[in-house]
Formats: sequence, structure tokens, C-alpha cells
Amino acid sequence: MTGRRRTRGTRSTVIARGKGLFFDGERRYPVEAGAFLFAATGQVHRFADFSPDFSVWVAFYGPEGGEAAG
Repeated sequence: MTGRRRTRGTRSTVIARGKGLFFDGERRYPVEAGAFLFAATGQVHRFADFSPDFSVWVAFYGPEGGEAAG
């Protein structure tokens, strides 16, 4: 798996088409169209072994670096 990313803000992802693997920094999960994923600020994550038609919708929320507690 390559392309490791660290989220700068809260990130929600919906798999729009295709399938693949999602790595959350600890485990790998199979994903396919319709799956909803969440990556917290600073969480290492990446996709791998995805199909040629793999497509996602991504929404970022909050300030870079995350929100303050409280």
C-alpha cells in the first residue's frame, strides 16, 4: 500500500463506485460502492487495491488541525 495520508481536518468519504481496501492506520477493510468512511483529524489512512472504476465523494469539515476540545 502506498500513498499514506494524514488527515488535516475531519474527513468523510462515500465510495461512489467500485471497490477496494481502506487502511485506517491499523487495519484494512474491504470497501465498495455505498460505504461511508470517517477519518478523524491526524488519522493516517489510505486506499489500495481499488478497481479501475473506483470513485469517491469526500467532504472535509472544520479547521485544519481539528477543532478545539470543549
